Amino acid sequence: MGSINAATISIIDSAASGSSATTTPTSGPVQSSVASAVAFSPSDSEAAITAKNGPKITLGNTNIYIGYQQVSALNQDPILVSFTNGVRNWVRTDYETTADDGTGTGLAWDGSNLYAVFTSTGNQPGNNLSRFTGSGWLTGYTDGSPSGGGGGKVGILAKVDPTTGNIQSATYLTARNDKGTATLGDDTTNSLFVRGLSFTGGNVLVQADSAYAPRRPDKTAMTQSVGNGALPASTGYNYEVVLSANLGSALSTRAKDFI
Repeated sequence: MGSINAATISIIDSAASGSSATTTPTSGPVQSSVASAVAFSPSDSEAAITAKNGPKITLGNTNIYIGYQQVSALNQDPILVSFTNGVRNWVRTDYETTADDGTGTGLAWDGSNLYAVFTSTGNQPGNNLSRFTGSGWLTGYTDGSPSGGGGGKVGILAKVDPTTGNIQSATYLTARNDKGTATLGDDTTNSLFVRGLSFTGGNVLVQADSAYAPRRPDKTAMTQSVGNGALPASTGYNYEVVLSANLGSALSTRAKDFI
């Protein structure tokens, strides 16, 4: 039986239940689950994780859950786990193992592909999520922010293999605090929180709350125009970005009060 170790992938057989190992199905209805991050450990049972009411998706008899592991009093790392009929298929705790506080807050399935939402407060030395984002729309925490990082919490969207948990591609999702001044610290990365995921025309639609200022597809900051913007005022979030299925480019953006 594979062991469950932090910062590793564990492929678990079902010897403890007396049955053969399971295989994660790769089909299921389109679905999305984005919510507040919940804490669980690699050794938790499916019943214990389900009771947390965190983000999950269901593919046939398989459930996939995302959250965070409390690895120390001051540090959290993302965790992703798959179960079939209550038997653990795999668990991943190795995506980000640095001093950064990372969590998992969402999952979505477009009928063929699995996407996961993570959070980050900046790159720390070691195994950080930027090692997966080299071909993404935003390749790192400070990409598109000439003055560097601002310390705000941002999102990372990753395309994940549902049979192993391997990240296939990913992009950062950030705002750009560009006030157009020469002030030291202007034009830094600002916060962005993913509120929802959906799909349109084979692409991924990210619904988010963006701090000043939301980005255009070319990574520049949108211009504030109160009462304007292409996103309706009644929308429960303030920013949308449509990403290609491989997360390598932004195809369109729109926001409240920004153009």
